[in-house]
Amino acid sequence: MTYPGSIFRKRPGNLARDARRNARLRWAKVATLVAAGLLAGFVLQPAFGRDPYVAFYPVAPLCAWAMGPRPGLVATVLSAVVAFVCLGPGAGSLDVVGVAELAGFLAVSAAGVGLVSSLGPGAAPVRQPSASAAPPARRPKPVVAAPLPILEPATAVLAAEPERRRAIG
Repeated sequence: MTYPGSIFRKRPGNLARDARRNARLRWAKVATLVAAGLLAGFVLQPAFGRDPYVAFYPVAPLCAWAMGPRPGLVATVLSAVVAFVCLGPGAGSLDVVGVAELAGFLAVSAAGVGLVSSLGPGAAPVRQPSASAAPPARRPKPVVAAPLPILEPATAVLAAEPERRRAIG
């Protein structure tokens, strides 16, 4: 199988191996961005205060913009777990406030992923023209609107009313 612009021949086995490698790289990029958020959270925790999720808010939309919605959602969940365990109260001390903060982070990040993935380059793959293109469709004829009737002034209509009644009845 050859590709446009390439002088090399790729075999199907190589394509499958490339696809697996690309998928592993994608998930490695997600893990790297989450680790960068964790590092930023540790470094900037005195500036952020008590909120452990602040450093992770840009991680999920960035993953969604670069790689699509599925890695963005995985980054959301992974960021929430890492922030809750490492920077937040942890699994040992569950309280209502900690669970509410976690739920708020998940909701806001999922909404951000949805918004960014619909706008970003990873949202829809670029369509390549097919080799056997369909013939161009015929353009429909333009629709011509019927001319509007010319409305007479009210005095002319009222003056013609007796003549119209005589003609009808």
